[in-house]
Amino acid sequence: MRLEISLALAGCLALATPHQASALDTKDLEALRAAVHDVCVQPDRKGSYFAIQGDLNAGATLRVVGVNAEGKITKEDWDGINQRLDQYKTDPRACAVSIITILAPLMTPPPVSR
Repeated sequence: MRLEISLALAGCLALATPHQASALDTKDLEALRAAVHDVCVQPDRKGSYFAIQGDLNAGATLRVVGVNAEGKITKEDWDGINQRLDQYKTDPRACAVSIITILAPLMTPPPVSR
């Protein structure tokens, strides 16, 4: 099942804009894939992979454990992730694809210092 979810995530990440696709390096993409895989396969552990700082109503900062990137997330986006976890409890592949379509566009790495 891990390979199937990885392929689904790879296909979904390939649909991201060129800027989004090049924003995260291979290590970060793997960490994002692993976090989403674990969240979708073991949804009871969903709270341990995402860290939110700030007020969701004002646009909080989202971090995914192991990914050197962050993004602004709204209450609607966060609620969308929770709804997808509930909706796709029996289909980890659909869960992964659905959640990665929310997360991938949000995640941007820190600026490179020159």
